[in-house]
Amino acid sequence: MNCNERLTGASQSSDDGGGGRAASGSAGAGVLAGEERRPDDYHGTIADRVPPERIRELSRIDQTRSVLHSAGEWVLIAAAIALCERVGSIWLYPVTVAFLGGRQHALFHLAHEATHYHLFRNRKVNDVFGDVVLAWASFHSIPLYRKRHFGHHRNIGNIDDPHIAETYQRSPTEWRFPKTRGALALWMLRRLTGLTFPRYMRAFVRGFTHAPSRGYIAFKIAYYAAMFGAITALGGWRIWLLYWIVPLATWTPMIRDLRLAAEHFGIDGEEDLIGGKSRTVLPSVLGRIFVCSKGTYFHSEHHDYPSVPFYHLRRLHEEMRDNPRLLPRLHLTMGYGRVLAQLSAASSSPRAEARTGT
Repeated sequence: MNCNERLTGASQSSDDGGGGRAASGSAGAGVLAGEERRPDDYHGTIADRVPPERIRELSRIDQTRSVLHSAGEWVLIAAAIALCERVGSIWLYPVTVAFLGGRQHALFHLAHEATHYHLFRNRKVNDVFGDVVLAWASFHSIPLYRKRHFGHHRNIGNIDDPHIAETYQRSPTEWRFPKTRGALALWMLRRLTGLTFPRYMRAFVRGFTHAPSRGYIAFKIAYYAAMFGAITALGGWRIWLLYWIVPLATWTPMIRDLRLAAEHFGIDGEEDLIGGKSRTVLPSVLGRIFVCSKGTYFHSEHHDYPSVPFYHLRRLHEEMRDNPRLLPRLHLTMGYGRVLAQLSAASSSPRAEARTGT
């Protein structure tokens, strides 16, 4: 089936209310019964849900955790830079770049939490903290990302999903999986060598041109003026370029796009995200350090229950995993090594892995 046929089918499924995420069994809405729909709730049908009262418990925001996780990442960044500078080893530097890329990715995950209003109960505080402490240093923008990301959550797997528009209108082959091993290696190498960084910076420019207000733009300009002024005053350009821009242009794009591919592509042999499937990855310790952290790998759970903050996703995962009716929704894959295998060949079904426990 070609791309246009799959898009048409997805659109029809969306019109019917399924959006590709309906499962067997009695149908239930993509939002908790009797509650107001959130702007990030799926607009289609989801069969078999965790009880609403349990989701309410898991959706409670812990503001102290938000601050501690955010501060902890910045402390790790400073410590890694200080260690590498002190040791001065050419062999330690690539490891430091990978570690710092993992921390930049973690900051993005926390900014993603801000996008879903998970950091603070006061939404203005949530957004200011999310931008100033987490997003702007890496040239992200919470309002711009929220608009696109909520559209993805509401319409996953149908033609109104912004990710599908990006995939098929801008890069029809770039996000087609599975690929041959050689093609997948080249796909990762393009990111690791910085070739995709200009596209990343174009998104930074859109953060100004699509800003929610003039006040937001002025505040953002003041932030960058202060940041670059401080770097200049402290003589920190070498440190900033070596330990911030190099990871941001190389390791971070590679692991970010690997995570994106892991979340929705190559599942059960599907070549793209039409149909709206999501994958949950259970990474190793090294995977959590150098690739993906903050529970973002519990992606099936996140899409079904976007009100649950990252520090409760593991508990939600365990409850879904232990429920025979909910387990098939998780599409479990054990580690990013197996994700790469599934993205490079029509390998065994992640659902089969979940059943066998491999």
